[in-house]
Amino acid sequence: MLFPLVFILNHDICCGCLQYVASLPKKYDDHLVIMSCDEDVNQCRAAVDCGIPVVTSEFLLTGILQQKLDTAVYPLPLLFSSGM
Repeated sequence: MLFPLVFILNHDICCGCLQYVASLPKKYDDHLVIMSCDEDVNQCRAAVDCGIPVVTSEFLLTGILQQKLDTAVYPLPLLFSSGM
């Protein structure tokens, strides 16, 4: 199961006009961003390989406050470490 659990983020998802997807998409869509955490890094690697941005929860929280979404500022760090 992907963390953080969906019920924790349910309020943020509903307020942000976002949609929960039960499984990771297999191809890029320019309206798609995956918000995840370090525990899910192995599951998210395929999405990054397809060009899908994978970001931390800071992407959503800061984006709401600033009214601006920038996937380059909050990537999931472990996806880009040299040890993976």
